[in-house]
Amino acid sequence: AAARLRHFPFDRDSTALQAELARRLRAELAAAPDGLPAAADLLWRHRDLLPVGREGDAVVAALAERLELAGLWKRAAELAQYRMAQLPLDIDRGPLANQAALLWLRAGETDKADAVIIGTRALPLRGELAQRRERLAAIVMARRGRIAEARTLISGDPGAADLRAAMAWHAEDWAGVVAETRGDDGRALIVLRRAVALAML
Repeated sequence: AAARLRHFPFDRDSTALQAELARRLRAELAAAPDGLPAAADLLWRHRDLLPVGREGDAVVAALAERLELAGLWKRAAELAQYRMAQLPLDIDRGPLANQAALLWLRAGETDKADAVIIGTRALPLRGELAQRRERLAAIVMARRGRIAEARTLISGDPGAADLRAAMAWHAEDWAGVVAETRGDDGRALIVLRRAVALAML
């Protein structure tokens, strides 16, 4: 079916074949978690044949979510980045850009995360989306040893206190750790437990 669609994309049966491909992919997604890598391979090989619009995007989104929940970060990042490239509007691409960058970081691919961040700088992100992009950029800096710059980048972000505290811990800036956890003794223990996992964020 895939070969026929590629060689005869305007054949009268092409719509039916695309629907059948989407049905098969959905069936793979409904399988046990052990089938996820096979489903990802199947979709990636035939991504150009997916139905255009919401139906095709729904298949990709569902698989990306399953992959993320299963900890298959690299596969999920590839799909998130692919989905981002298919969207025509910048306003829709922003959240996916952040998602792709985060997944690349979780997969240990700092350079790929940085490439996504740099490549989508022109997207008009505002509010929480913009702050999240800056936090991701700060994590990239921190992983490259530029902790001071990273802390400066997110210094004014009220939602990044735990991240700043973790960076302070790595820099052995105990005053900074205390400052970022002041007023909530419960968070201090959380920071101590999470600080060593900064590279896995």
